Amino acid sequence: MFKLLRLLKSNKTLKKVFDLINMNVGIVKMVSVTISVFFLIHLIGCMWFLVAKLDDFGPDTWVVRKNYIDKDAGT
Repeated sequence: MFKLLRLLKSNKTLKKVFDLINMNVGIVKMVSVTISVFFLIHLIGCMWFLVAKLDDFGPDTWVVRKNYIDKDAGT
């Protein structure tokens, strides 16, 4: 995961694209931070789902209570 982030950070092609469209450095940083925040939110959501999975999707887990998964269907 961290290697992927390092790869994106040092990607020369991405830098060339930003140079071609002549974006302001502040806007580039804002877009980068926004993408990073969305990625971290996604990871936290995945971990939250994993916690429910480790509890075998018991009746008290948020996944079953919100009907995102039907426990009676054998999933």
